Amino acid sequence: MPDIELIEKTKLSENTGIIDNMLNEFVEEDQVYKDKETVINVMKNLVVRERFQFKVKRSSATRYHLMCVDDNCAWSFKSSAVFKANIFKVRSYNNNHTCGYGERYLTQRQATSGAIASIVKDKHVNPKYVYTANDIIEDIQKQHGIEVSYMKAWRAKEIAMAMIRGSPSDSYKELSKNFYMLEQTNPGTVTKLHKSEDGCFLYAYVSLYASIKGWEHCRPIMVVDRRKILPLAYAIVDSENNKSWEWFFVQIKGTSGNVMRTFKKHHKQLKDIFFALDRAYTIEKFEYHMTEM
Repeated sequence: MPDIELIEKTKLSENTGIIDNMLNEFVEEDQVYKDKETVINVMKNLVVRERFQFKVKRSSATRYHLMCVDDNCAWSFKSSAVFKANIFKVRSYNNNHTCGYGERYLTQRQATSGAIASIVKDKHVNPKYVYTANDIIEDIQKQHGIEVSYMKAWRAKEIAMAMIRGSPSDSYKELSKNFYMLEQTNPGTVTKLHKSEDGCFLYAYVSLYASIKGWEHCRPIMVVDRRKILPLAYAIVDSENNKSWEWFFVQIKGTSGNVMRTFKKHHKQLKDIFFALDRAYTIEKFEYHMTEM
C-alpha cells in the first residue's frame, strides 16, 4: 500500500502555489493554503462576496469542515492539514446550493469585523487618505448588499489598520534596531531610547549628523516646538510634561553643549532680537536684526 504521507509531499513539491492571500477569490479542490487561519478568512470573505451563509460542521487543529446554513443544502467544504504540518488542503468542495434563496440571504453572520477588515484593508495603505467607519458601512452596503453596524465597522477599521501597519507595541520593539541602522548609515547621528523600569517605551530622541554639522554655520539661537529652517533634533514622548521636556533638553545639551551654553549666556539679550526677527516683514529688517546678534 503506498505511503499516503509520501504521496502528499510529492504533490506539494510539484505544486509551489501555496496560497497565503486571505482575499483569494477562487476556491477549488486540491488547493493548498498556508495554514488553517488563511482558509478560515478566505471562506469568510467568499461568503460575504457571494452573499450566503455557512455553519461550521467540524473544526480542529487538523480539520475545517463547513456546510450551508440550510441542513438540506448540498453546499459543503472540507479541508484538512497536510502531513501533520500547518499547511491545509481543500479535500472536497461542492459550490452548488440546493437551498432556497431566503434561507441563505436572510442575514449575514459571516460578515465579521475581521472579514470586513480583509476586504477594506487596502483603503488604509495611504496614511493621507481618510477612510472612516461610515465609509466602510457605505462601501460594504454598495458592494455586497450587507448592513453593517457602526461598531462593527469601527472594529473592522482598527483590525485593517493593524494588518497594514502592525501594532504599536510591535513597532516600538523595532526602534532599537532602527536607531542602530540610522547611526550606522549616518555616522555622527545621535539617538537615545529611554524605557521605564519595567521595560516599556517612554521617550525616543534623534539628532541627525547633517543637522548637528549644520549648526556650525548657524546663529546660536535655538527655538523649541516651532518649525524653522534647520531642525536640530526631535523626540517622541508619552506627553508634553515637565519630565519629558527635561529629558529632551538633557539630550539636546549632550548633542550640542556649546550651542546651549551660548544660548543660556545671552538669553536676555537675544530674546528681544529674536521676536523682532520673527516680526520682520522685509529682508532689510531681517538682515538688520541678524547683525545685532
